[in-house]
Amino acid sequence: MVSLECISQLCFFCFTCPVPMFRDLVQNSKDCDGKQWKFNLHKIAQLARERDAMNDNIVHPLNLTAVVFHESRCGSTLAANTLAAMDPPKHRVYSESQPGATAIKSVCGEEFTRCTQEQASIILRDTMYIMSRSDDPIEEKVFFKFQSITTKALKTFQLAYPDVPWMFIYRDPVQVMMSHIKDDETLHRANCARSRKNPPRDVQAIARRHGYSHARALEPVQYCAAHLAAITEAAVKALNDKAIPVDYQTMPEVIWENVLPKILGRTLTPTEIRNMDEISHQYSKGRGKKHKEFEGDSQQKEKAASDAVRSAAVEFLQESFDNLKDFQPKLLS
Repeated sequence: MVSLECISQLCFFCFTCPVPMFRDLVQNSKDCDGKQWKFNLHKIAQLARERDAMNDNIVHPLNLTAVVFHESRCGSTLAANTLAAMDPPKHRVYSESQPGATAIKSVCGEEFTRCTQEQASIILRDTMYIMSRSDDPIEEKVFFKFQSITTKALKTFQLAYPDVPWMFIYRDPVQVMMSHIKDDETLHRANCARSRKNPPRDVQAIARRHGYSHARALEPVQYCAAHLAAITEAAVKALNDKAIPVDYQTMPEVIWENVLPKILGRTLTPTEIRNMDEISHQYSKGRGKKHKEFEGDSQQKEKAASDAVRSAAVEFLQESFDNLKDFQPKLLS
């Protein structure tokens, strides 16, 4: 039995109801009142598939076109926004949905202590299938942007969807670390150091590999880099024919110039490109009156970085960054 929060069929990332994240979609959905219901997920998914096979043009499953994994603080919301803006009536985008993250990472446990990886992949397929149904005849495609931490479960996604292209958005090590540090210079509450009191196994392994007795022996800035390395190294280990690493520095143009044309097998129309370009000039996580124009900050982050940040970035993150940079995606060749 799996408990999932309410899932809305409302449009997502459209020009008339712009919301940056899945939690905003839930908050803006009148029928999602916070209640949770327990049900047999696999049985519901089977019934949904049987219903959709009737082909009566009432409800249909959307085509899962591509998914986005990311390092965090690296432009992934911008990528999700452009995917939706390309053709809002036809594209649905789930940006960091809680049901998707729960299915891929939490139900079976990170070490698969509650069920097998194969069972986790079935749970993920069932969850995403239910979320990808539509009664709108215009809707065609669905995209998912997962939370950064779910990159560690990328192998489960590949088992569930071996033929679906996936992007991994990443950024220069110093710049991505500075994006975390700007929230908390002491790194006591920053996301990248949140697990420092109880480090997960992969972060512990990275610390030992670099000559430290335990992850808790790392300085906060080092721990931040090791946490991010656990994410980027998971992406490196999962690289395959369906992988498309995307460097933040090439965004957003690379999405409509290279990535989507290859995934879709066609050149994008001028209208589609214009839609994506227009949305890319807005701050991707803006809410309400905070929909301001986007301003790049790479140079400021480089200039503000301390020696400790630079040293930790080189020690823990540079190798995986270089591996992602050097990878030649077969989908783009």
